[in-house]
Amino acid sequence: MGNNDFLTFGKKLYYNGDYEGSLNALNEAIKLNPNDYTSWYYMGLVLSKLNKKDEALNAFNEAITINPKYAKAFLAKGNLYDKSEEYKKSIECFNKAIKLNKNYYSAYCNKAIAYNKLKKYKKALNCLNKAIKIDSKKVDAWYIKGAILIDIKKYDEALKCFNNFLELNKNNYKIYYKKIALLYILGKYDEAIKILLNIIKLDEIDDIFSYVVLGNIYFDTENIDQALNTVEKIFENYEINNLEKDDNYYYALVLKGKIKIEEKDYDGAIDSFKNAIQLNIGEESLLVRLAYSKYLKIEFQSDKNEVEYKNEIESIIRLLEKSYIMSERKKNDKIMPYILYFLGSFYLKNNNIISAKESLEQCLKQNPNKHIKNLTCELLNYIRNYRIKPYWLLWWIKSPVKTNRIIFWTTISTFFSAILIHPFLYNIFPNIQVNWTIYIIFLLFLIFILISPNISNLKAKDIELNISIPPPFEPNFSPIEIEKLLNEYENDFLNV
Repeated sequence: MGNNDFLTFGKKLYYNGDYEGSLNALNEAIKLNPNDYTSWYYMGLVLSKLNKKDEALNAFNEAITINPKYAKAFLAKGNLYDKSEEYKKSIECFNKAIKLNKNYYSAYCNKAIAYNKLKKYKKALNCLNKAIKIDSKKVDAWYIKGAILIDIKKYDEALKCFNNFLELNKNNYKIYYKKIALLYILGKYDEAIKILLNIIKLDEIDDIFSYVVLGNIYFDTENIDQALNTVEKIFENYEINNLEKDDNYYYALVLKGKIKIEEKDYDGAIDSFKNAIQLNIGEESLLVRLAYSKYLKIEFQSDKNEVEYKNEIESIIRLLEKSYIMSERKKNDKIMPYILYFLGSFYLKNNNIISAKESLEQCLKQNPNKHIKNLTCELLNYIRNYRIKPYWLLWWIKSPVKTNRIIFWTTISTFFSAILIHPFLYNIFPNIQVNWTIYIIFLLFLIFILISPNISNLKAKDIELNISIPPPFEPNFSPIEIEKLLNEYENDFLNV
């Protein structure tokens, strides 16, 4: 066999996924002709697949040394750098490939991907526009452009890209689902539902997934009856044994649990979430859903037993603690603030004040969104004002509410300014008559404010002080807030 024979055989094995066999064949080809840059190029591709980065780079460099105008080698080298997250180096390689071939479609697409990973969206989109100008009949650039536009929340433009994709490839149903997601975001629910119903009619398409997405659209648009009918079709149309082997069965159970909560069938919701947990044990958001279902059940029982109620609250706390441990292990910063807020609320409900305070303080360290931050500060203030009652100086300095800290430092500044200025006041303004009684009362008033942070109201006319009394505590467990969090986290619609 000659060089070309080994090269052809090595290429065939490479495309069949036999990388070790391909490597052996290419080594033989290079032995017969060390100056064959194509053999070095394919050697680099094989070594890249075998995760031998340095050796792959050497192979691509050999190909480039032999043929400095070999654009494909620069492209492959750029892809290798992209794989190792060295995006600036990958862009340099793509630029060299484009310099050699100004109409290099793949180089522009891959360069756009690298820019996107560096969050340089404008440059990425410019690359894709050039790729589309080179060949608007290829789908790759339309897909990548649509995905980037979703990242930067330009949903109308993203929808146009996926429409262009589907005009070129009408059988790619993954893109139909992306289109459905965009239609949902844009509030075009009827159009999204119409596409889904058409997909369900096709026998070759995964009906369970389509039903799950359809059910979620009905649920999120508050069409609970239609959502329930859709989910029931999943369980009616498929054997339970086959269902359990389908990954989409998990999402069907989650949707069913959400519907049961809306129907106030909390036992049904608990059963659905427990079954879903068995299929996806490591999903911490499911434990939060289960905890919430158990809370609703015990909270709305007509005949509450105090001991049973306390035991159930402790059971909920254990679920949330497990959920927090899972999210901490996975470094899931997205869900941790919510779990910590719920934990703090339930600890407080269970009169475990120290644990409540620690959880809420930890929540604030996670950079939560504004809503959760406000709710957390509200609970921390309640704990500090009515449960722990710290020394007055710490009350001000350690306050979770920024306004309180501003009031403290403003009052301190005013107090010391008044003390320092008064000896010089008469010298500077000899014509001013200072009423020292009012002056002293003013200073005493500032001191009084500082050492009495719990005063909620003061009426000077009647000399009446209203000291804050503990308000009734009821944590804010808003179904809307929890649904918003968990739908976003689970990716049960956009990224399923």
